[in-house]
Amino acid sequence: MTKRRDSKPADPKMFVRMPYQAGQDALAILRGTYGPHAPAPIKTLMAAILAGAEHHVRLRTEWRPSRFAPLLTAASMEFDTPTTQTALKIKANAHQWAKYHGHKIATRLDSFVGRTTVYMVQRARV
Repeated sequence: MTKRRDSKPADPKMFVRMPYQAGQDALAILRGTYGPHAPAPIKTLMAAILAGAEHHVRLRTEWRPSRFAPLLTAASMEFDTPTTQTALKIKANAHQWAKYHGHKIATRLDSFVGRTTVYMVQRARV
């Protein structure tokens, strides 16, 4: 009979890449199932999921600031949009930014004045 070899120790730089919310859900399930006394491979997986979440948050803050970043502290932002094409680009970019970061926003185009307003509806849970 051969001895069972334990897995190699985890690389400290190892992390799991998955959508942020999926990682949080997986972590909650693992914590609920195993509690504080999880086996070593499960602890390694939990540490990798946590490292992935930290990596996700770090990447969100290290990149150049977005033009929509003030929405994190303000309720709304206004942009001058002389043409409908410009307004549609801003609307698409704002919704893409919000989807990437997990926020919910609303946009309103006032074509008479030539202004687009972006409203923060719900901030992401972090």
